[in-house]
Amino acid sequence: MGEGKEKHTDTMQFPAIPSNDNYSVDPEVCDRTLHNLAGALGLTRVLKLPPLSVQVWDVIVVGAGVAGAALAYRQGRDNRRVLLLERDFSQPDRIVGELLQPGGYLMLKKLGLEDTTDGIDSTKVHGYAIYKNGKYAAVRYPTEGYTADVAGRSFHHGRFVQKLRLRAAAQQSVTCREATVRRLINDVGEDWSEGQPVSGVKYKAADGSVREARAHLTVVCDGMYSNFRKPLTENADVHHPSFFVGLLLRNVQLPYANHGHVVLAEPSPVLFYPISSTEVSGWGGRTSVGAAAAA
Repeated sequence: MGEGKEKHTDTMQFPAIPSNDNYSVDPEVCDRTLHNLAGALGLTRVLKLPPLSVQVWDVIVVGAGVAGAALAYRQGRDNRRVLLLERDFSQPDRIVGELLQPGGYLMLKKLGLEDTTDGIDSTKVHGYAIYKNGKYAAVRYPTEGYTADVAGRSFHHGRFVQKLRLRAAAQQSVTCREATVRRLINDVGEDWSEGQPVSGVKYKAADGSVREARAHLTVVCDGMYSNFRKPLTENADVHHPSFFVGLLLRNVQLPYANHGHVVLAEPSPVLFYPISSTEVSGWGGRTSVGAAAAA
């Protein structure tokens, strides 16, 4: 699925995650060059420089979407000190990422996050109904042998993400901070480049200051529009041969309850699935004129 930017009104809003801007409790960023020089001169104790091993976060996570928030939660649950950086901690309002397959729900259970699909008016999804040329058939997920709760889940994307963020923020060792990450840095604090270790980030904080944070592990989960993906795909020949349109239908009943519906139509398939007890999301796409001419 692509990324949806158009806004739609969601009547269920969870509170924004408070940004922890108390920088005084952050691990101090130690100048590695100064530390090495002081060690060579025998001045580490004189300058009262702390050991490098305590000068970093355990994990820095860039982006608090589905992957980032879940990762931060799990690392925090394992008592690792996590800095979760996100540009905007208010509830997202997007029309993508609305149907979690049963395998995804099983992974939530493994992480201890299955309750994030509760309390958001989510809907169980048991399979798909497929339509073509006036004929149709229903196909159920092969969930035999699993507990009754194992099924797909469909929901408003923003509600689900905000529940994940709330669970991450509830971990004592996780610090959630609104910030815009500008650069990855290497082990000497300079801009990172391919082939070098990533030792942290430089970010613009809420007060406008540019700050630096170091970690044993830095994980970037900031989505398909990531600025950090571009240096790795500079020579990629990217084409956009198609586009899609999303619809939000209210007070509509689909023929098969608790199923996604796939209509194999021309010029492209159309997909419908429930995202709440009263709403259905619909998707359709088509090939662009230029791409069709080229074909």
